[in-house]
Amino acid sequence: MHSYDVAGYHIRGFLEGLRALQLDVEQLLRDSGIDRATLDETEVRFPEPQVLMLWMGAERQYDKPTFGIDLALSIPFGRFELIDYLVAACPTVGAGVECLGHHARLCASGFLYRIEPHTHEGQRGQRIVTEHRHPIAALPSSLLEYTWTLMITRFRHVCGNAFAPQLWLREKPRASSKQLVDVLGRLPEIAAQDALFVPWTQWELPNQHHDPMLGKILLSHARDVEARLPASDFLGALQGAITFALHSGDPSIGRIGSRLGLSPRTLQRRLEVEGVTFQGILEQVRRELALRYLTSTQLSLAEISALLAYADISAFGRAFRRWIGSSPTSFRQQQREQPLHRAETRSESREARDARDQGATSTELLGSS
Repeated sequence: MHSYDVAGYHIRGFLEGLRALQLDVEQLLRDSGIDRATLDETEVRFPEPQVLMLWMGAERQYDKPTFGIDLALSIPFGRFELIDYLVAACPTVGAGVECLGHHARLCASGFLYRIEPHTHEGQRGQRIVTEHRHPIAALPSSLLEYTWTLMITRFRHVCGNAFAPQLWLREKPRASSKQLVDVLGRLPEIAAQDALFVPWTQWELPNQHHDPMLGKILLSHARDVEARLPASDFLGALQGAITFALHSGDPSIGRIGSRLGLSPRTLQRRLEVEGVTFQGILEQVRRELALRYLTSTQLSLAEISALLAYADISAFGRAFRRWIGSSPTSFRQQQREQPLHRAETRSESREARDARDQGATSTELLGSS
């Protein structure tokens, strides 16, 4: 399946925040399989599943409900290198948001930002909605809190505290009301979809540090970096379209083709050229998403079944047994037991080593006597 990725510079900034939170960064890198030497390469990028593993490990280690917000506040401005300074060089909040939307792939290829006119409580403005190849509902709520907090605090950094947009979240953050107001400018509201509403008066807030010449240089550099990124392929686009369609409950070939701008007949011909079938790709996407949801989220089986557009849990269970050979419940339990088993193995190894060292010490003492 097409792999989305995250820029190394974002992970480097992310790790600086983890250190500020006093987490064991080296252990987290080892557990997620991220090589320290590779991480230091200028334009390296890492597969999104690997980065999600790093995130989940850090959240478990931090063990506080405010992880996403606290982490965003722990990363100084400028640590996200090109994207930080590119947005900061824009003349207004609106120009910065549009710049971020155009160049989001520099940071993480899986996320997209959609900007649309919107009216809220009689105020006209722009609404920013995040989209992702995986349904947003399946991502950790802490990751979404982190993303929005980063965006809002960085714009407040360059345009002042007058920037206090209305944030909508699907889940209520577990931070205190005072912290939320201090950080975001106002309390977020609970809604069916995560989004950020910026009234026109705030959209046009000026950046007092705007540097037109620096902006042109950074924009040229951003385009140069983007030109070296791998191009999205047809199968990758198809898999992304299937994921969104699953979330809406209609993964039919007609719906998928419409999203790609292709008729069902043209889509079938393209698939024949690739040597694959629509049903095969659909099964592949469902299988990968099911594994991701079962290992990386707390979603119930009913919620996962709905996200994969199955008629009921039984249909999902039959498909999962066909893919994996066990039930979804058994698979999830096995995945939860593995970290415990690894911890017990490490503990046993330490005990064996201590016993061996103690034995060696006793032998030395006997020899010396």
